[in-house]
Amino acid sequence: MDTGIKIVWPDAGTKDGARKESENTACQSSEALPECQLSEVEKDFGRPVRVVIPELQEAEAAPKEVDQEQGESPMEDSDNFYEFTSADYARMEAEKKRHKARKENSQMLKTSKMRELEQEQRARQIGFAIVRVRFSDQIELEMEFKPQEPVSALYEILQKCTHLQPRPKFYLFTTPPKQRLPADSTTFLQAGLAPAALVHLAFEGAGAVDTVGRSYLTPELLALGGAKREALYAAAERKKQLELRR
Repeated sequence: MDTGIKIVWPDAGTKDGARKESENTACQSSEALPECQLSEVEKDFGRPVRVVIPELQEAEAAPKEVDQEQGESPMEDSDNFYEFTSADYARMEAEKKRHKARKENSQMLKTSKMRELEQEQRARQIGFAIVRVRFSDQIELEMEFKPQEPVSALYEILQKCTHLQPRPKFYLFTTPPKQRLPADSTTFLQAGLAPAALVHLAFEGAGAVDTVGRSYLTPELLALGGAKREALYAAAERKKQLELRR
């Protein structure tokens, strides 16, 4: 049976070349492997991209059964325990004022150079900003950025994710509260998107209501999520067969 995958056994001096030839032949076959698809996406975007499909998330989440009858009943606190007195309110307000005063004094003592150094140090500690972009139909794209990269880099990648022409206009925002993300030189660290963040994508203009992740994303990107789902179902079927043999 011809699978379209050519394997070349490497000689002592041609190990890298043989491996590359095998990989290239596999990726050129009519039924490219998921790893090959991912490799092509990485080349286009310059970074790994993960596609998250709602149905897949539900399948991945293993149901956890909890037997309430066997467990101990939780202790019930008296309603008096949760009463908020005027003394509690006064203490809380006084603490808020002290905290605000300390913060203002600290900010006054800091120079802009000191703040820049702090941001650079924090960026080194974080390493990467993991950003998930969610469409209205709950499909998500997950990507990694350096904390000092501009948010405009995320906008540029998302513009490459569509096969629609002309490209629909969109904007990104975080919530709560709803805050629109600018497509400028603001870094992921400055925008509060590091070390991780969930970002929502909304379309604007004509046809915005009808545009969702499934219609916006390229078939190649949707195939990544589909390939993972098929692999999950195959693994579940293998597990089921093993249990039947026991």
